[in-house]
Amino acid sequence: MRTIWKVELAISDRQVIILPKGSTILTTQMQRGIPCLWAIVDPTELQEERHICVIGTGHEIEDSKILSYIGTCQQFYGELIWHIFEIKKE
Repeated sequence: MRTIWKVELAISDRQVIILPKGSTILTTQMQRGIPCLWAIVDPTELQEERHICVIGTGHEIEDSKILSYIGTCQQFYGELIWHIFEIKKE
């Protein structure tokens, strides 16, 4: 049976999250001041690493060809804007 999981994200250039294989990332949003990611998962599947990067507005972007956009979050009433991407394997 599939379900939706929430994963809290760090505001970090790169990070690894663990999700069951085949999970579909839905979105990212702020929840109580913390950037969170939601995904549809099958908890019976083996887990795998997913590589995430958080890029602030105006910050340099690495090779955008390997980035898959997930969503944008605003922090501190819009003072900071974070754009969240999954780093795809080449």
